[in-house]
Order: sequence, then C-alpha cells, then structure tokens
Amino acid sequence: MNRIILVSLLLIPLAGGAALSFCRGAKKKTADVIFAMVLIAEAILAGWYLFLPDASLDLFAMTDTLRVSLASDGVSRVFLAIGAFGFLFAGIYATRYMEHGSRQSSFYAFMLFSLTALIGMD
Repeated sequence: MNRIILVSLLLIPLAGGAALSFCRGAKKKTADVIFAMVLIAEAILAGWYLFLPDASLDLFAMTDTLRVSLASDGVSRVFLAIGAFGFLFAGIYATRYMEHGSRQSSFYAFMLFSLTALIGMD
C-alpha cells in the first residue's frame, strides 16, 4: 500500500501537468478546476503518507550497484508535506494572480511539473 501511494504522489501532479498542457484551448475555469483538484489530491495523499511507515521501491537498475529507487523516511515525509501544502497555498494564490493573464494552463502545467520534481527529490 505504501508503494502505491509513493508512486501516486509522483504520478498525480505529472498526469495533471500533462493534462493541462493539452488543455491550452480550453476555458480558464477548466484549467482552474483541474489544477485545484490535482493540488488538493496531492495534499491529501501527502498528509496521509505522513502517518505511514517507511517505504522503498526500486524502479530500475542501471548497473549492479547503481539503482534508481523511491524511498521515504521521517525527514523526507516532512519535506513532502511541506512541499505539497506549500504548493497548495501557492496554487490558491496563483489562481487569483493568473485570473487575467494569458497562457494560464501552461503556467499551471509547469507548476505541477515543478511539484513532481520536488516530490521526486524528497
């Protein structure tokens, strides 16, 4: 179960960013709703993941000694929560800030891709 949540924490903002990058011609409210749903889902999962035990998942091995893996411990879960909730609050501000701007969905997509990178480094 922990591994599924660990992978979901990366895939949710990645999928949301990809969806927003293909929604360039859509209404601005559609982009707002997708962006808000992704950030809220990420914050809920991050808050839930704070109380789960440590997990580790090997994605692939480049060599016998060099592996690419996802792992969590107490400190990484705290930074995960700070990042997820920080992006949630920044996203609330960004929707009001980008209300009259152009290329709103592109901005949201890049913001979600940044969140994916931040979560992946935790």
